[in-house]
Amino acid sequence: MKKILGLLLMGGLMISCTQTANDTSQEKIKYVKTETVSNHHLSSDVTFNSQVKEKTEIVMSFRVGGPVQKVRVKQGDYVKKGQIIAQIDQRDYLLQLEQTKTQYQQAKKELDRYQKLYDKNKLPENTYDKIKSGVTLAKIAYENAQNQLYDTDLRAPISGYISSKFINDHTTVGPGVPVVSMIDVSSLEVSTKVPSSQLYLVQYIKEAKLDIQSLQLADLPLEFKTISKKAGPDDLYELTFLLDSQDKRIKSGMLGITSVTLESKDTPLSVPLSAVFDGNQKTSVWVIQNGNKLKKRNVVLGKPLKDGRVEVLSGLQTEEKIVVAGVYDLIENQKVAPIQKPSKTNIGGLL
Repeated sequence: MKKILGLLLMGGLMISCTQTANDTSQEKIKYVKTETVSNHHLSSDVTFNSQVKEKTEIVMSFRVGGPVQKVRVKQGDYVKKGQIIAQIDQRDYLLQLEQTKTQYQQAKKELDRYQKLYDKNKLPENTYDKIKSGVTLAKIAYENAQNQLYDTDLRAPISGYISSKFINDHTTVGPGVPVVSMIDVSSLEVSTKVPSSQLYLVQYIKEAKLDIQSLQLADLPLEFKTISKKAGPDDLYELTFLLDSQDKRIKSGMLGITSVTLESKDTPLSVPLSAVFDGNQKTSVWVIQNGNKLKKRNVVLGKPLKDGRVEVLSGLQTEEKIVVAGVYDLIENQKVAPIQKPSKTNIGGLL
């Protein structure tokens, strides 16, 4: 009886071990969403929040110092190029001009008298040279006094609007002290900011347009101008566009949306962004190879395209099958099978 019981136990154990071995030999298959790589001809549009700004803002100050007699403008005024904005009391500068003028005239008269002696060889050459130098210095002083008198009037270097006023009448200022600031609105610019990850888009810009919803303006032409060489405090880079519009309703500071069309190569390869994952500082996708096993493939990406896709510059070939969803839950050499698309008559995939 004991021998029979032992044989039964051994037989059961062998059956159990055989079943376990069979279970482990069968690989679990994971169902995944797939796509076959093919050529696409897609353009792409990227939109950014933007702000209109003036082409130039200038802070103006006197080149000479003294009490300001009159500030002739206020914030918001429009001024033309050359228009007088503010004036310094000219009293001291008029006296300086008169003094240097007299000295210059006196030096010229002396030179005329000594010229006759020099022509008759009755004056040493070095003495004559000193007298000529005195005339030159007197002339320079006189011209400098003329310039300083002219600079007591602060004139607009461009046509534009006064954006800020920093001083009032009868304020004593020194050279370089800000008096007003003005903006050049002969042409406006549009500024937008992008992270470093999108800087590569600049080389693909084909066309850009601006929408200003508050004015119900759309598709205003933009021309790409510059990109900042350094990120701002917000770690973003500033892209600047020139705005081609004569609409006087557009003011500096207005908000808008910039739409950028990126130039597309002919029939580029592309994949959904959901197919791309990062690993070991490289960008990769899962390629399904023979035996329906996964192989990680490093790829080089280009510009983003429409419908959540991105251009692939290298790493893939047409007709290869890739996984396009759930890529972070997969591992190398994992066996997979594509999720079958439900038929058009099988609503909800229930059958």
